[in-house]
This record gives sequence, structure tokens and C-alpha cells, in this order.
Amino acid sequence: MKTAWKTVKSNGGRIAVKAAGGAIRSLAKKHFDITADDILADDADHSLVSEAAEAAIDSSIETGVAEIDKLFDRTLEALIGQFQKTDKAIQTFREKLAAAVVALDKSGKKAPFFVLVDELDRCRPSYAVHLLERIKHLFEVDGVAFVFATNSQQLRHSIAGAYGQGFDGFTYLKRFFDRTYIFSAVSAKRRIEELCATIDSKKVRVPDDDMVEFITSGCTSYGLDLRAIEQVLEMIEVTVSAWPHKIPLDLVLLFPLCVAFYRTGELDWAAAQRSVPSSWFIGQTFMQRDGSQVDRRINIHRAFGSAISLFDSMDKIMRNRNSAADDRTADYVHGVFSPEWNGVSVLRTAPSIQTGLLDLVANVGGLVTPNKDGSEAA
Repeated sequence: MKTAWKTVKSNGGRIAVKAAGGAIRSLAKKHFDITADDILADDADHSLVSEAAEAAIDSSIETGVAEIDKLFDRTLEALIGQFQKTDKAIQTFREKLAAAVVALDKSGKKAPFFVLVDELDRCRPSYAVHLLERIKHLFEVDGVAFVFATNSQQLRHSIAGAYGQGFDGFTYLKRFFDRTYIFSAVSAKRRIEELCATIDSKKVRVPDDDMVEFITSGCTSYGLDLRAIEQVLEMIEVTVSAWPHKIPLDLVLLFPLCVAFYRTGELDWAAAQRSVPSSWFIGQTFMQRDGSQVDRRINIHRAFGSAISLFDSMDKIMRNRNSAADDRTADYVHGVFSPEWNGVSVLRTAPSIQTGLLDLVANVGGLVTPNKDGSEAA
């Protein structure tokens, strides 16, 4: 329609000239003794000028309609021609794709050629709609199967967003998806077990010596999804592998630091402390025979805060060694640092080796390791 209208506007002058010419000829026939110059002269009779104007309008309408009809006819022919070319191109593409699939299958079993499309629901609604329609038109070929891994509910909302509120996105999607499979949620703990298997546990200190349980508890407390879990665990793995000391690094310090870095892109001990969930506990509460409860849990928020308040000075750490009585959280913090000074000569103004975690996490993407000759290798 836009193309046709542009053509109409560009030809408007030609239509107007034809209309004016037609009006003058009509008047000339009606008034044999009057020429066109007489009609258009400055001193022409007013009634004659009005009659000329009426004749011009009538002639314009007749001429304009005829010309516009011709223009739309030509535009429609062009559109049909373009459609036929496109349709032929699509058909040729399908034929060549089908032939390519047959050529690729060396087994002779006519196995389908699978195309995987992931996270379509995360795309712009207009792009998602365009991609689905393109796939429908171009790739509907025997032997080709598209597999979409997507959040159907979210994709349905995207479709409705593209076509307007109230649009039935569910029915629309049925045009494209022949079968729909719903998979159960993946167990976060199982994935954590797989990822923890690659971490050197000898280089890590963790409450109750249970890395999987601690990290699972932390991921639940922070509300991390699988994508976040994988990226945080990758940071932890690389940091552990780069830890240069014989004394283990502490996971109570490292895990919140990595989560804060993942979420904000910034590394800061105080900011990491603020983000630690106050409800995150590790351990259990026991009931004694007399009915009293014994709390054997570690409050990770308090443990983290206590540790970073001490670790900038070995003197602070050593003076804090008697504060762990009947307090498992304080007892855990004491155990983090005691290997650094217990029976070892230390500089009391020096910081704990645990402070080095900050730099390691900051460089998880560009670590270097020393060669035997002392040079550094990526």
C-alpha cells in the first residue's frame, strides 16, 4: 500500500494536467465560440470561471480515478511478481536443503538432521516471532527437525507482547510446535555434587568438612539459579587451584566473595558481608534429656563478619583466640586462623593469608603460574 501511495503522489502532477486538459476541452465543446485562453483570462466572466472550476473538478475525479486504477493495477502486478519470485526461491531452498540432508546421512537410516534453538524466550518478542515464522517457511523439510529449549510460558507472553494484549499466544505457538515435552526441574544439589568433584578438597576448609552440603546450603540461602551456581562454582574451582599456601583457604570467606563478585562485578569484603543472608546457618540444634536445646549451628553471616574484622592483623587474630568458648561460630573463626600462628613464628602486624583471596578472585580469568625456571606462564 505504501508503494502504491508513493506512486500516486509522484504521478499527481500528471493526473492534474490531464484533468485540466479534459476540463478545457469539455468547455470548448460546450461553448463553440470560446477558446481555452478566454476561459483562463484574467477578465473572464465569473460564472464562466465557476463553470470551468466545476468542469475541472469533475474531470479531475474521472481522470484521477482512472489513473489511480492503472497505478494500483501496476503495483499489484509487481507485488504478485515479487511474491512468485520469493515463493520460487523458498521452494528451491527447501529442495536443496533436503538434498543436503540426504547427502549428509551416510548410514542410510534416514536419520533426521537436528537443529537446536536455545533460550528463544529471552529474545525480543518481535525477533522471536520473526524467527519462528522464518523457520516455518524455510525449513519445513523432510528430514529436518527443530528442537526448541525454551520457557513456553515466557515465550507465550513474548508472542502476546508482539501482537498485542489479549492475543492467544498458546494457540499461535501450536502452528510451529508439533510436540511439546516438559522436563522436571534439575536437582541443584546433584549439579553441585558434579561441580565439587573437580575441586581439590585438600586445599579447602569448610564447616563439617562437607563441601557439597555447605555450597548447597549457600546457594539456597542466596537463591541462586543453575546458571549462577555454575559460574560461582567455576570461580571457586579456579581460585582453589591457584591457592599457593599449604594452609587451606576458607570457603566461608571465599563463597560469599564469589557470589558478590558474580552479582555486582565488584570485589569488596564489606560489600560481600552485607550480602550474606543473615538466616544462613550450618549445623543442627540438639535437644538434651532435660529438655534444653544445644545450638551447634554456625551463623555464616556472623562468621564472615567476624573473620574480616580480624584478618588484616595477626595481632588481632591472636588476641581473639580465647573468645571461642561455647560458641560454635566463634570457634569456627578461631579454627580458620589458628594454623597461621599456632606454633609458628609470625609477624604480628602482617595480615592473614586469607586476605589474598580477594586478589585471586579478581584474577580468576587471567591467572599465571610459575615455570620451573622462575618465569611466568599463562
